[in-house]
Amino acid sequence: MRKILFLILLLTGFSSFAFSQISEAKSEELKISVCSPKITQEGRQSSFQVSYHYRVLTDKDGLVKEVKEITDNKRFRWLMNDEDVIPCIKEWKLKPSEKYFVTIFVGTTSEQDFLSVSSKTVNIKILL
Repeated sequence: MRKILFLILLLTGFSSFAFSQISEAKSEELKISVCSPKITQEGRQSSFQVSYHYRVLTDKDGLVKEVKEITDNKRFRWLMNDEDVIPCIKEWKLKPSEKYFVTIFVGTTSEQDFLSVSSKTVNIKILL
């Protein structure tokens, strides 16, 4: 009987300790604004679809420390103006010390333009 009572007290104490550790854990807040290239006047009159791909690295606080464009979309500059995309991504706050892959899929021929942010622990898709 003593052993059973000891086990119950031990388990009760352990579970309350575990739950207190969870409630004291710092929650991570993500901040992502919609970053999308702007379609030019010529682009509105054309039929096209473009994917922009970026690699994003965050620092220990979750702030974006590096954004690198992976694909070269210079040939689409007359259709899309993407000069505001990288500065927009640099304002994000994500999970600390992670590498992200960002895809922006835009154009005039698709049903759904979207922004996708993914890493080992995060997968977000925003319809534009």
